[in-house]
Amino acid sequence: MSQRAALYLRVSTARQAERGLSIPDQQAQCEGYCQRQGWEVADIYIDPGHSGTDPNRPALQDMLAKALSPERPYDVIVVHSWSRLYRDHAFMELTIRKLAKRHIGITTITGTVSDDPNAHMTRQIVGVIDEHFSRMNAVHTLRGMRENAKQGFWNGSVPPLGYRTYIAEQRGDKLKKKLDVAPDEAQLVKLIYRLYLEGDGPSGPMGVKAIACYLNERGYRQRGGGKFTTKTTHEILTRPAYKGEHVFNMRSAKTGEIKPESEHIRLPVPAIIDEATFAAVQDRLRANNPKVTPPRVVNGPSLLTGLATCSNCGGGMTMNTGKGGRYRYYACATAMRMGKTACTGRRVRMDHLDRTVTAALLDKVLAPERVTVLLGGLIERAANKQQTRTRELADLRKELREVEAKKKRLIGLVAEGVLDAGDADLREQMRAINTRQDDLIRMTSVLQREQDKPLTALTAENVTLFADALRERLQSGDVQFRKAYLRHFIDSIVVDESEVTIRGSKEALAQAVREGTETGPKPVLSFARKWRPHGDSNPGCRRERAVS
Repeated sequence: MSQRAALYLRVSTARQAERGLSIPDQQAQCEGYCQRQGWEVADIYIDPGHSGTDPNRPALQDMLAKALSPERPYDVIVVHSWSRLYRDHAFMELTIRKLAKRHIGITTITGTVSDDPNAHMTRQIVGVIDEHFSRMNAVHTLRGMRENAKQGFWNGSVPPLGYRTYIAEQRGDKLKKKLDVAPDEAQLVKLIYRLYLEGDGPSGPMGVKAIACYLNERGYRQRGGGKFTTKTTHEILTRPAYKGEHVFNMRSAKTGEIKPESEHIRLPVPAIIDEATFAAVQDRLRANNPKVTPPRVVNGPSLLTGLATCSNCGGGMTMNTGKGGRYRYYACATAMRMGKTACTGRRVRMDHLDRTVTAALLDKVLAPERVTVLLGGLIERAANKQQTRTRELADLRKELREVEAKKKRLIGLVAEGVLDAGDADLREQMRAINTRQDDLIRMTSVLQREQDKPLTALTAENVTLFADALRERLQSGDVQFRKAYLRHFIDSIVVDESEVTIRGSKEALAQAVREGTETGPKPVLSFARKWRPHGDSNPGCRRERAVS
C-alpha cells in the first residue's frame, strides 16, 4: 500500500498569493516528488499570506489536527523547504516530535530526508538559520516601512473605511502611495459618528451595538460586503485617522500589544471627522465604558456615588454608616479599604453633601441667565455645523442625480436593443448602481432629518423653560431620577476638607435644552471644555463650602 501524503504550501504575503507565482510552483514540485516516491497525495493545505513565524496559521492548524486525529489519515507530510513549514525553530521541533509519536514523518523536497543523527543536526541548524534570517528580514522591513511612513506615505495595507490610496510619486520601480478620502465611504463614517453623538432624529445618541444594528437593518455593509459588528463599529469610532492622523507602528504585529509612544509614527492624512467631534466621541466612549463606570455605581441608592472623589488620593467616595446606621456618610473608599496609611481620607455627612451639590447646581449653573451665558459659544457652533450639513446634503443629492441618470441611460439602451438585458456584466453594473442609489437615499434622509432640526432650540425662552423644569425635578424627584440628571451634567465632584469642586459639560446643557425634559435624561457627551459654578473666563474653579 502506498504512503498517504499531505502537502503543505505557504507564502508570506498576500501580494505573493495574489500574484500566484510561488504556490503553484510549490504544489507542482511537491506533487512531482510524491509521484516519484510512489506516494498518494491525500490532501493539500495552503496558507496564502501568512508568516512562517506564526504558529496559528489556519491551514497548518487544520492539517495538524487531522493528522493527529485517531484516524491518522497521513503517513507523511511534504513541504517544499523547512522554512515553508516554520520560521520558528522551537515550534518546528515540537511539531516534528509530536507527529513522530504518531509515526507520521515530515519530509522536505529541497533538503535531506534521511533519519540518521547527522540529518537531524542538519535540519536543526537549517531551522535556526531560517529563524535568524526571518528575524533580520523583519527588522529591515520594519525599518523601511518606518522611513516610508515618516515621509508621509502609506505602507500598503488595506486603507480604513472612508479612504482609498493613490500613487503620489514614483521612485525607480517603487510606487509611493498616500491616502485620499473616498467620498461615498466617508459619508458612512460621518453617519456612524453622528449616530453615536446625536442619534437618528428621535432616537437620541446611540450606543455602539445599536449603531451596528441600525446599519445592518438598513442594508449598510462594510467594504467587503460583511455586516457591521460592535467590534468594527468601535474601531471606526476610535481610529485617529478620521481626525487626520494615522498612527503607524502602534501595535506589535505578533502580540497586538501597544508599543511605547516613542516608536509610534504619526502620519498626516485627510480628515473626515473634525477634532472636536472626535474628542467628544472619545469622551463619551470613556464615560460609557463599564470598566470605568460599573452599573452598581449608576443604580446604587447614594446620590453622588460614582461622582464624588477624595481630593487626597482621587479614590471614590462611597456610602459609610455610623452610630448603628442612624447616620450615613460619604467616605474615601481607599481609606476604608486600605487604612489611613494609604490615604488620610475624607468623611462627609451624606445629606449635607447632597444638599450642597444640588444647591450649587441649581443656583450657580441652572439659573436661566447663567445657562444662557454658558451656551453662548455653542449656538454659533450649531450654526456652523448646520452649514456643513447643507454642503454635505448638496453633494449627496448631486451624486444621487448622477446615479439616477446613469441608471436611466442604461435602461434606455436596453429598451432600444443596444444592450442585452441578460448580459452578466450589465446585471452586475445595475446591481452596483441600485446599491449605491439606496445608500445615497438613506444618507440623504438622515442628513435631511438633522438639517430639519431648528436652530432656535437654544433661545432665551427655551433656556428658561428648561432650567425651571429641571430645578423642579432635581428638588422633588426620587434618588434614582435625581442621580440620572446629576450624571447628565456633572463629570466630577472633588471633596476636600472644607471645599467641594464641581465640573461638568457645556455640551450636556446644550443638548438637554434642545431635547427638553419630557423624556428624562439621555446619554450625553463629556467634553474637555467644562463649565464651572462661577467665573466665565477665570480658569480657576469656584468652590462651594461643604458642611461637615
